[in-house]
Amino acid sequence: MLARLFAAQRTRIVDAWVEEVDHSSAPGSDPAARIIRDAATALYEAVCGQACDPADPDDPHLRIVPAFAAWQAARDKGPVQAAACVYLFKPLLRRHILPQAVTADCLQEYLEAESRLDSLALLVFAEYARSRERLQTARLDALRREQAAIRRWASRHGLDISGEAP
Repeated sequence: MLARLFAAQRTRIVDAWVEEVDHSSAPGSDPAARIIRDAATALYEAVCGQACDPADPDDPHLRIVPAFAAWQAARDKGPVQAAACVYLFKPLLRRHILPQAVTADCLQEYLEAESRLDSLALLVFAEYARSRERLQTARLDALRREQAAIRRWASRHGLDISGEAP
């Protein structure tokens, strides 16, 4: 029964979540919008318990999560903001699914769906942390390359840039 409720509200909830997460992009207008839309669909299906296991980070249906987390990290979102965006589903679920779930005597199933949402937020947080680490490593490597190039240039021109007094 709950699966039918989720299926009936899928488009409405996914569209509302996409709008909440990135209202600055028109749907499908750029790669980021595509990542957001794909993440919304995958996360919603995971919350519904359809076709994926949010407790399994290697689940093939959740392959978009690392890309979504990387997008959050590249936008310099904080870790709380990155995970919190998943929780934007909660008020939508509570508004569009919960009343019908209570009426249909599916409250326990609904609470299990919210529990899956909590697991997904942790998964996004973990992927965000990995993405931030990779991003910071790439930035540090770029700085090291720039510094090495400056040192080579200075050496070719007989300049001492060691910082030590002559």
